[in-house]
Amino acid sequence: MNTTQAQTRAYVANTNADQVSVIDAQNNTVVASISVGRRPSHIAFTPNGRFAYVTNNGNPSDHVPDSVSVIDTATSSVLTTITVGDGASGVATRPDGKLVYVTNYGSGTVSVIDARTNRVVKTIRVGSAPDSVAVAPNGKFAYVSNLGADTISVIDTVRNIVVASFPSGGDAPRGIAFTSNGNLAYVTHIFSNTVTVVDTTTNTIVATVPSSSCGPNGIAVAPNGESVYVAHNCTPTNLQVIVPHNTSDYMDSVVPRAVVEPEGPKGLAVVSIIRTASNTVVTNLPTGLFLFDVAFQPDGAFAYVTGGSNLVGAVYVIDTQTQSLAATIPMEGGSLGIAFQPNPRPKRKSQCEKDGYKRFVNPTFKNQGQCIKYVMEHCP
Repeated sequence: MNTTQAQTRAYVANTNADQVSVIDAQNNTVVASISVGRRPSHIAFTPNGRFAYVTNNGNPSDHVPDSVSVIDTATSSVLTTITVGDGASGVATRPDGKLVYVTNYGSGTVSVIDARTNRVVKTIRVGSAPDSVAVAPNGKFAYVSNLGADTISVIDTVRNIVVASFPSGGDAPRGIAFTSNGNLAYVTHIFSNTVTVVDTTTNTIVATVPSSSCGPNGIAVAPNGESVYVAHNCTPTNLQVIVPHNTSDYMDSVVPRAVVEPEGPKGLAVVSIIRTASNTVVTNLPTGLFLFDVAFQPDGAFAYVTGGSNLVGAVYVIDTQTQSLAATIPMEGGSLGIAFQPNPRPKRKSQCEKDGYKRFVNPTFKNQGQCIKYVMEHCP
């Protein structure tokens, strides 16, 4: 896969189709469909874009365990499957690509996967019903939204232990997104209809942004840092929590992994656009049904938002310049998580190599480290 392809491909988890769709963002067409585990939920890539980690929420009725499918992006096939805890949901990779973090909302834990061996090397207990996880840009900490406890757990990614836990500032925290410098984290709350802004240096709430819609869900910070996009999912299940049990059945009853169409009139859900300079909502863009997750193209020109109904999913493409709906891409079976394949920077050649010279690296040469032009001669 060349650099251009990697830069413009988005992977989408279609939960009721048990597959991941690959979108070519240059023409917004599906170029591959990859079968994964039962009820795929979220997606995260290794920094070099070679592998995608997909959480599979499983199905208690047929005793299919929750797992993570590892996709080889070069072949669009599943390389291996890793068993994790109950209710696999959020997933994030450390910036160095060595560790992968998976939230298990039914178990109240986070599984830590060694990306070199694709084995779970540690299980960390966090709060009740952990839903999403995001790793800070500096790679030092992972933030976990505990939907059932209304808290954020902070994991030290070197020692892989919880070093802090603090109130999220709202009811039922879900999505987490960092600014590029990592100084702020934005957290959605599906029941209190708010987005809180966390100062990560002190782990305190510095602002609360009221939502003009209901059920703020997935969230992403634009690459230029000027705005935050929030997907809303307005369903009756977003209205109240009745019994605080820490099980998959409970979570499915109040925050279903599969998108379920509510009874009554149906209207378009909105994508709220928050201006980071003022932490105020500047636009509410009606987009589609039951919106779930948001991801930006690497250059920030377009935002991709997943959603749709139980049987027919969709990805809604937003032109960030005009703040308007640019395209709708049909999907199968309720679209949940979405992520763009990273575009690793090519290794830069030294000026010495650009000019046709190379450096000696053989320690037996007295010219070690010098920039010397190679002369190739024919040898009989």
